[in-house]
Amino acid sequence: MKEKVEKCLKDICQQAQKAIANNNIEKAYTAIYTSADIQYQWNQTYTDDALESCIKQLVSKKRHLVTDYEPQENVILFYDGFGLDTRGLALIYLKALCDLNYSVVYVAKEKVRNRQPELHKVTANKRIAFHYLRQKKGDALTTELLQAFCKHQPQVAFFYTEPSDVEACVAFGVMTGKVRRYQINLTDHAFWLGRNAFDYCVEFREYGACVSHKYRHIPEDKIRLLSYYPYFDKNVPFDGFPFDVGNRQILFSGGSLYKTFDDKRTYYHMVEDIMQQHNDLLFLYAGTGDKSGLIDLQNKFPDRVFVIDERKDLYAVMQHITLYLNTYPMIGGLMTQYAAVAGKLPLTLVSNMDNSLDGLLLNHKDLAVEFQDKEAVVAEANRLLSDEDYKRGKEEKIVKSVIDENRFREELGRLIEDGNTDFIFHLHDIDTSAFRESYMYRFSIDDLLRLVVNKYTVLLWCDYPKLVFYRLIRKVIRLFHK
Repeated sequence: MKEKVEKCLKDICQQAQKAIANNNIEKAYTAIYTSADIQYQWNQTYTDDALESCIKQLVSKKRHLVTDYEPQENVILFYDGFGLDTRGLALIYLKALCDLNYSVVYVAKEKVRNRQPELHKVTANKRIAFHYLRQKKGDALTTELLQAFCKHQPQVAFFYTEPSDVEACVAFGVMTGKVRRYQINLTDHAFWLGRNAFDYCVEFREYGACVSHKYRHIPEDKIRLLSYYPYFDKNVPFDGFPFDVGNRQILFSGGSLYKTFDDKRTYYHMVEDIMQQHNDLLFLYAGTGDKSGLIDLQNKFPDRVFVIDERKDLYAVMQHITLYLNTYPMIGGLMTQYAAVAGKLPLTLVSNMDNSLDGLLLNHKDLAVEFQDKEAVVAEANRLLSDEDYKRGKEEKIVKSVIDENRFREELGRLIEDGNTDFIFHLHDIDTSAFRESYMYRFSIDDLLRLVVNKYTVLLWCDYPKLVFYRLIRKVIRLFHK
């Protein structure tokens, strides 16, 4: 599989280079996007010098669009390529920027205009303008984003987007030297485009800083650290459980299920070992994805293992459980913080794939909720489930371990005004090979076909007739089996 993916990536990159040379700009955008999309999900490298070079060439073709630029003091543009409402980090950044009394320009794609009720609620009556981009992709979208810069002339811009957002990378590249640019690195564990689209890379944990420095080759003086807090409404009422709890205890876990799979099925063995020693224990998982491991647990522990979808009353759910077990080999960042704020202990098996609770909980090493092996997690869970006084003592410490809204706002203001925060990080050598191997293990030929042949890559279809044919055949076979 590795040879096929690498050959495909090399060929797509050559398509991008050829398209730029022939001034076929739309095809160049498509090729760069496709390569980045594959590399994000393949995740064997964190940056691509050849693609970044292509982006630089596209930047040079757009510089003429921005002239006579006079940055306006206290005006901040926030570009949000995700366009989510409460998920992610956009809402807490925008709320803090507004509360700091900056004049904020929020830029997102037209399709999200009416999909962010909570974001509009928390920024109501603030100094914020909403600028929606009507173009969907390609060179026209880059031009429209640059027009937003020229219209509002911000002094500072935040770059917060998906890993394959070529258009924004080009636009922010054009703004080099005109705007002070901060990239919010949400996907610090994976490949992304835009290594030259910012002046400062804002990491939320030391792990991300080390990855960016070693693997993305970002200089230390361009890296800043700012942790985040979970935004949620504590007043959302508890919606109950789809089962009778009675006097039983609940071990809770959740998040996208791909985070629970390694080649040894370690996570599921942990749950099984804990369940076997406590007949009064229920296991509840909230999330979506491959449920095969959970189905196995349900067969082993009838009427004791339950699966639910993501919940809007997650904070209330946390208040009604006994312990939270983090996913493995990848932990759930926001789920960890939800548990801590609710006063529940997030038991975590540390993996060299995802580097523990760094950046999620303050003084995480002093909380004694991280463990180096599966047996230690099981032993701690057994003690906590059996000794209420011991559990209560540890819970008192966990509540204070999450950065709050006020601290976040203060640090963000310090970052903008002084160029740094009070959060300290130490760069050290890091090896993510085991983590990357897990991605290679999951990646299939179907993934490659899906990423190369889809509605966003039509301009490349003529270059890959065999892949188009195989993709169509596989779709027909699936329809037939239905």
